[in-house]
Amino acid sequence: MAIKSLIEAVALDETVFRANMEPSDVQRLGGGLPSGDVSIVVIDPPVKALDGRLEFDLAAARVLAVGTSNRAVIILSETTDSGAHMNGDLSVNRAPLEEERETADTIDGDEQYIAALHIADLPAELRETGENLIRGIRRSYPGRLIRADSGKFVNEPDPFFAIKIQPRARDLAINVRGYPWEFDAPLHFGLKIDRGSHSKFKISRLEDVHDAVAVVGQARKK
Repeated sequence: MAIKSLIEAVALDETVFRANMEPSDVQRLGGGLPSGDVSIVVIDPPVKALDGRLEFDLAAARVLAVGTSNRAVIILSETTDSGAHMNGDLSVNRAPLEEERETADTIDGDEQYIAALHIADLPAELRETGENLIRGIRRSYPGRLIRADSGKFVNEPDPFFAIKIQPRARDLAINVRGYPWEFDAPLHFGLKIDRGSHSKFKISRLEDVHDAVAVVGQARKK
């Protein structure tokens, strides 16, 4: 008989949930490497979502990353039999950058972004680059990311930057507020005009994180 586990969780969307799990509890599920603050756990079906809790077979859990805090993101690898969001209807209003933003009260989009990095088929260095990028930004600029219809993770409440994970191109596309000539940025970033008064550049290497955070910081002041 399969051993069942039951954890309290809050739905971020139909297949991504947020939970409180101590790192030691995550490690007991087996596998996974130390990776920043947030633990990432993938659960294969069948999974039941009942009364704010997830019930699943212990053997169906796969740990992608073990965090240092009690924050965890739970990813359901396929459609489950829950039939609904655990937290009710989480549909939100959307509008990109200044127009492409979502509004939601309880979703931690930074955790969703980190989870997306782990779900996507990315090189290990690019995944680490993406994590270090948002951590570097948050050291100086508080806020949260909100996932838009376009796939971009847009900063909220001030949408002065957005990040799009691009598995095929093997890079991160970063959109910042301001024209290219207004930034002090490395030439190889190749800042280009994006929509309206915004610019875009791409990074894929850990060594570019420091400069990318600096460019984002310049956008904050515009």
